[in-house]
Amino acid sequence: TEAINSALMVLGIPLTLSNILAILVLVFVLWKLGQAYRLSRYYSLLFALSFCSLTVIARWFNAVSIDVWVAVFFSLSIILLKNPKKTLKHSLYLGTTLGVLAGSKYPALLSIALLLLVFKNKLFSDISFKKILAFVIPFSILGLFWYARNYIHLGNPVFPLCVPFFPCQKLFTDTVLSISMQYPTLMFNAFFSEYR
Repeated sequence: TEAINSALMVLGIPLTLSNILAILVLVFVLWKLGQAYRLSRYYSLLFALSFCSLTVIARWFNAVSIDVWVAVFFSLSIILLKNPKKTLKHSLYLGTTLGVLAGSKYPALLSIALLLLVFKNKLFSDISFKKILAFVIPFSILGLFWYARNYIHLGNPVFPLCVPFFPCQKLFTDTVLSISMQYPTLMFNAFFSEYR
């Protein structure tokens, strides 16, 4: 997802257009997601436009952030998991979308775990060594690479997060829990505005 922003920089495109592009892509992907769940074309379009006009998405229009791209790859992963195909190409696409999702943001690992839990029956129904390989290669290159790089260079696979058994820089020793205890009103307000 950061590579998308890097490509825009190389092309001389203002970075504030990144999320406008991401939201347009998200509309298209959500339209396809609605169709994957057997909504008509028009209800799928209504779903996609309604979702993308929510405050939580619309507030990113004029910002440089990867959060909307994360939503794009999350939605693409749902489409691929919802309608699995018995081809190597499908495993390659799934490994790519989940890999980009894993490499984009640390909380995405929890999202991936939930997706795999929800779709486990479809995911493991027709499995082979070639399909596993077609999944693991892009997933490792696009997702796990960042964790391996952080571990090799910094000794902490989820740097800058502070987790037990891994070194952490003093700058990042405050956790969300400790900040919440110090400033409960501010944290409640922040959580409410973020997750409403």
